[in-house]
Amino acid sequence: MRCALALLVTAVIAIVAVAKEPESPTELQSGQVLVTLYSPHGPSMLELPGRKSWGGRLWVDDQKIGLIVPGRFLTLGLPEGNHFLAGERYSFFAKESSIHTDISLHRGERYFMRLVIDSKAVAGFGPTRWIAEPVTCEEAYHEAATLEPVKLKRIERSEVDRVARETYFPERGK
Repeated sequence: MRCALALLVTAVIAIVAVAKEPESPTELQSGQVLVTLYSPHGPSMLELPGRKSWGGRLWVDDQKIGLIVPGRFLTLGLPEGNHFLAGERYSFFAKESSIHTDISLHRGERYFMRLVIDSKAVAGFGPTRWIAEPVTCEEAYHEAATLEPVKLKRIERSEVDRVARETYFPERGK
């Protein structure tokens, strides 16, 4: 009797542990493509005048995804096909930028995008351009291997299902 009870408790604990495991990026829906976006920080990338790390809201296909802060990355599972990325300044009344970065996603490939701001602003006033730059896996890994993921509390509730929950920046070729 004790053996049966111990076996039952062990089975229940194992089921609960499996249910709580983070979603694996390989468990994406059919036709989904992984896109890792990151906002670098530090002098390695930000040596050019007027360029700085992305700090603001990310929009994908007219849908607000969430707040991206410098030094963080986010991997999204998006359907194969054409998409566009945009940003907005983080403030209560901000809206999606009218300037978009178009991307075309193909099944079987993994994409990396560097998120930066190009600003000609003086003291915070002036034109700001949100840029999502496609980069190679090697460039992304070199610039962002030590970054942490965006916290899920920064993602819009309606968009959490798009997030591939990776705890570490993706390794080369994965």
